[in-house]
Order: sequence, then C-alpha cells, then structure tokens
Amino acid sequence: MRGVKKIVLAVDSFKGSLTSLEVAEAVEKGIRDVLPEVEVCKLSVADGGEGTLAAVAACGCWERLGVRITDSLGRPREGVFCIRDSEALIETAQACGLTLLEENERNPEITTSYGVGELLGYALGQGCRRIYIGLGGSATNDGGMGMLRALGVRFLTPAGVELPGRGMDLRKVSQIDLSGLDVRLREVEIIVMCDVDNPLTGEQGGSKVYGKQKGGTDEMLEELDKGMENYADVIAATIGRDERNVPGAGAAGGLGFAIHTLLRGRIMPGIEEILEIGDFGKMMENADLVITGEGRIDAQTLCGKAPMGVMKRAKREGVPVLGICGVMEEGIIEKMKEVGFEDILPTLPSGTSRDEGMKKEVAEKNIRETIRQYMIMHHV
Repeated sequence: MRGVKKIVLAVDSFKGSLTSLEVAEAVEKGIRDVLPEVEVCKLSVADGGEGTLAAVAACGCWERLGVRITDSLGRPREGVFCIRDSEALIETAQACGLTLLEENERNPEITTSYGVGELLGYALGQGCRRIYIGLGGSATNDGGMGMLRALGVRFLTPAGVELPGRGMDLRKVSQIDLSGLDVRLREVEIIVMCDVDNPLTGEQGGSKVYGKQKGGTDEMLEELDKGMENYADVIAATIGRDERNVPGAGAAGGLGFAIHTLLRGRIMPGIEEILEIGDFGKMMENADLVITGEGRIDAQTLCGKAPMGVMKRAKREGVPVLGICGVMEEGIIEKMKEVGFEDILPTLPSGTSRDEGMKKEVAEKNIRETIRQYMIMHHV
C-alpha cells in the first residue's frame, strides 16, 4: 500500500458518540499525522436510519428547513427536512423517532407516524418532485396510518367511525377512503431509503422483530401483528393487490408498506441512495484507499449496513477498503475479509469500558491513534 496519494473516507456515525463527519475528521487527523500531503476526501454517510438527514446536509447544496410538526405522541415539536432544487429528503426519526421519547413513554399501540405525513406535506408545498424518505429509528408500529391520515386518507371502523391512526387502530380498520389523498403526490417520485428487508407481518415482520425495542410486550406484539394482518387485508381489498411481503414493508413499523403500496414509493437500500446523492463515484476517481465503518461491526453489518454498501461500490472500482469501528463482534474480522474488506480496525483499546470509550473526546482520540498506528505499520 505504498505510494498512496488519495484516500476517501465514507464512515457512518458511531451512534451515541460521534457523527459521521466527526468520525471522518478524526480519521483524517490520524492519516495526516503520518501522511500530511495525502489528498483526503470525506463523505458523510448513513443507511437510511437516524443520521441520514445530517449525512445528506453535510454533502452541501442542501438547505435545511425547520417546520412545526407533531411527534409520535401528538405533541408539537420542530421538525427538519432538507431540500435541493426540486428534491427533498425526510428522515422518519425527525418526526416519530424512538429517541424523542423517554423510555416510559414508549408504547407502539399509541404512537403515530402523523408527523412524517406533515413533513411530506411541507415538501410538497416546496414544489419538490422527488422525495427521499429515510426509514429507521421510529417509535411507531401503526403501518403508516398516521402518515397517511396527515395526507388525507381516512380509516374507518365497520360503524363508519374515523380512526386516529395508531398501532391499536390496525385491528379496528374496516374501510379505507383514499378520495382525499393529496393529489400532489401523483406527480412526485418517492424513494424509500431502508436498511432492512422485513415483510410487514409474521415472525420476521416489523411488529415482532422491532416492536419490543419500541416498548411492546410479547402479548402486545402478537395483537399488533394480528392488527397488521387485518390492515393489509383491507388495503389489498381496496387497491386490488397484496404487497405485505415486499422486502422492507415492515420497516419503521410498516411505514415502508404504506409508502410503497399507497404512495408508489420505491424501497431502495439506503446506503446506495446516499452514495448517489453524495456523488461518491466522482469522489472515487483516482482513489487509492477507501475507509468506511460504523460504531459496531457485527453480523448485521453484513446485511446491507452502510459499510457494506461503501465496500461493494469501492470494490467495483478496484479500490481496497479498510473498515473501522468502535467495537466488533467476536470472529467477525474473517467474515468481513471474506466479503472484500482488507482489514477491520476496532478503535476501543483493551481494558477501556464501553461507556468511557463513547465519550466524544475519548472516541476521537482512539480513532486518530488507531489510524495513525495503521498508517505507520503498513507504510502507506
């Protein structure tokens, strides 16, 4: 690896510790400690979940707009989305994010995705013709009912009573009235950025796989899954097709299903879209090395997380890829090398506690020193 002249950094955030850009800046310092003249290009990345908005905003040319919306419990809050020309990017976690709630407030039966619909409405009001929606980190399990209500859809009981669109309402839905759906959506391309492929229902569905972290009990999740089955049945009867098993339908408590089925959104791997938005291909020109990673590298990383997307794209260009992380799963290095990584570098020193290592200044120091040592040892 001698003679390196250009290194591209595309590292996801170390969640709870450093943003994507902060990780990249620490890596750059470690590189320049050894190779002060090397060209370093940085791209903030995410996989569609929490942090996607920040990653896109850091790419430049995007304007951040603050608007008034409601959170997953219906309380007023300020939401943010980004626009660039006729494009917009919305992050689900900005409106109904799990981190916006205290632990004792988490309950997937009563939370709603209404705020996501409000953000979509604001983007439509800006004249946007392409809207990216990053899924992930939601506190909701309402099948996207709340979002759809904000856009004009009505959900009714057998008696014709309109439902507010929460998780507990899924099993009560008997009719869906699409006549009030915002007509501006007909002229808009929606791209769903997602890093999971769960279907809407069943053992691998969104309710059972992700509902517990949103505050659901086993009994509650069984009921929510039954509710999703009913909800999917009613939608299938209404539109004439059943898409509950589309990969990604279960993402963000069923938001993936609602956007794909009723708003004609395309579900795409989040990291691939982020790389396109950030013009990663141009950044890769004449690159000698790519460094990517995330806070924890484990088996989930292999299933489409940001580092895998970066590695696959770089390898197509014949550029070697180094991975970094705070911590990693035992035995994962060999698996990561098998799929194409040159090496994986954990930055948390042995004997340092996870809590200590997640402190911002400690994490930055550890990343810088790990990269510095690697550059020295490999004579880059």
